[in-house]
Amino acid sequence: MSGDTFKVALGDATNAQLRYYAEGVLNIDGIKPVGQSNAFLISKIKGVLGEEVEQIELPSTMKLLGATSAPALDVAPAGEGGLPAGPESRHFRYDPKVEIEIQNSNDKTRSRDCYINCNGDVLQVQRGKRVKIPYRHYLVLVDAVEKVARDTDEINPITHMPVKEWVEQPSYPFSVFSLPSEEEIAAWHKRMDNVELRAGPEPARAAA
Repeated sequence: MSGDTFKVALGDATNAQLRYYAEGVLNIDGIKPVGQSNAFLISKIKGVLGEEVEQIELPSTMKLLGATSAPALDVAPAGEGGLPAGPESRHFRYDPKVEIEIQNSNDKTRSRDCYINCNGDVLQVQRGKRVKIPYRHYLVLVDAVEKVARDTDEINPITHMPVKEWVEQPSYPFSVFSLPSEEEIAAWHKRMDNVELRAGPEPARAAA
């Protein structure tokens, strides 16, 4: 795992961190969003990596994943000194920010915190709290929809029950309080589409 990472002992990892590692890193089947204990997840991880494994390595952005303390207002603060040169400038920390609030849910199957995954970069966002998130994670929220069955006025003549229809709804209903300017968004797209930045610097050639 490359980039900014940290290691955490299996016994100290949160349930969300273990779940992310088992499903997102090791691609273990049968991992559920809720309801699986730490012991179960650790056994799954050790089943792949071996019983001697005591630590896992995670992206540094996941230090608060599943923690009891609420994340900071800016869930992905950029480093000081402005936009860096080279491929590092494409890191999500340097995205323009969108201030949002994910609405609370009365559905008891929904977790209090939401985890927004963009190409493996996961942010923890607490429902009902205003936060600033990177623009790319905002786009993920916009595209996150799910289908649910709703009753119609039509009655099934056999079952005498309302006929269901499947409709799309946002997976995480949210409000937007501020968006980046058009100039900031255009600059972000230009940076993300830059082939040279995607490829990174050319390797140094040996002297003849």
